[in-house]
Amino acid sequence: MREVSRLIKFPQVIGEILGGLLLGPTVLAIFFPEIFENHFMLKANQKPALDVVYNLGLIILMFISGMETKTTYKSKERAIVSYLLAGTLVAFVLGFFAINFYGFQQIIGVKGDLFSLKLVFAIAVSVTSIPVISRIFLDLNLLHTRFSTTVITTATIQDMILWIMLATLTNRLSSLYSNIIQVVIVTPLLLFGILFVLPRLSVLLKNRKTVVNKNLLFLILIQSFYIIGVIVYLFNTNKILSAFLAGVIVNNLFGAKLTTFKKHLKKIALNSFIPLYFGIVGYKLNLIHNFDLYYFLGFLAMSSFIKIFCIYVCSTFLKFNIKTSMNFSIAMNTRGGPGIVLATIAFDAGIINEIFFTTLVITSIITSLISGYWFYFISEKETKNNEVPLQITTK
Repeated sequence: MREVSRLIKFPQVIGEILGGLLLGPTVLAIFFPEIFENHFMLKANQKPALDVVYNLGLIILMFISGMETKTTYKSKERAIVSYLLAGTLVAFVLGFFAINFYGFQQIIGVKGDLFSLKLVFAIAVSVTSIPVISRIFLDLNLLHTRFSTTVITTATIQDMILWIMLATLTNRLSSLYSNIIQVVIVTPLLLFGILFVLPRLSVLLKNRKTVVNKNLLFLILIQSFYIIGVIVYLFNTNKILSAFLAGVIVNNLFGAKLTTFKKHLKKIALNSFIPLYFGIVGYKLNLIHNFDLYYFLGFLAMSSFIKIFCIYVCSTFLKFNIKTSMNFSIAMNTRGGPGIVLATIAFDAGIINEIFFTTLVITSIITSLISGYWFYFISEKETKNNEVPLQITTK
């Protein structure tokens, strides 16, 4: 299915999910129940092995995401990125309160934690997929453009914040008060460490003026990571943040020296563990019993409107024209892989139930398709008109 997706210009992650969907209770169990029961139905003694593959895929995915994360940015990018992040923040706040009108009784998980559910709902509204939007620009040969760089930079910082917040919510033993404290303290602390402390220490570490300074700074750097690790442990954050931070740290410590390593790791992971992870996500979907069409359509429309509207309004403050503002809005509304990872983590932690899990996964697929075809259409149209595709233009 991944190869089929590639041929019809779908994001490959969608093909991987659809492959799992076809072999799961949604399709195969309905049309060929005997084949499903004999060959594809998950037995109790098989579940631990599948969980190992599932978790390994998630950990490697988050580690690679950390390695691809930029922690230093050019001055020209900062103004645009700041406004786009402001739009994401407004979308997050609106999403947090929108659940009060949208209803939560139908989607709350076994944990019964309303505060965590509200944060997951807000993250689901505001998250952007770096892998999917990057792949779309790569396929269109537009990854080098200022537009794509700005989108990916914004999505990187935004998702970094959201991942840290999500990681603080997945402790099953946390109380409401504990969750609030975790989000308020851990998120800014880790974000400050990643965006400000880590880049500066890494630059100083590469200064080879004296061996003493280098060794001293190396010790400071290691101690900083140790302190971060202790904080993560004390606040019961989980494997997502650990894998992500490990990727960020390794990338900052070794940088260009890891080019070959990253290339081989991505090649192995993208052809084994990560596709299996998304395939298992598709397998877990049960659109027959756990899919509420009206709830899904309502969430898709509401969340897309909030995100697109907020990014569009913030883009107008930068005096971008309508086309550029819409391009930024559609790009930032791409949920893709992070939306799916959010769904699986929140569901496994008992924050959401099967209905919202399915809703989030399908929403991620649909928004990725919309973005893919939107930018394919825009780039084709602008190329035919002898224009430079995806130029950032003002009024």
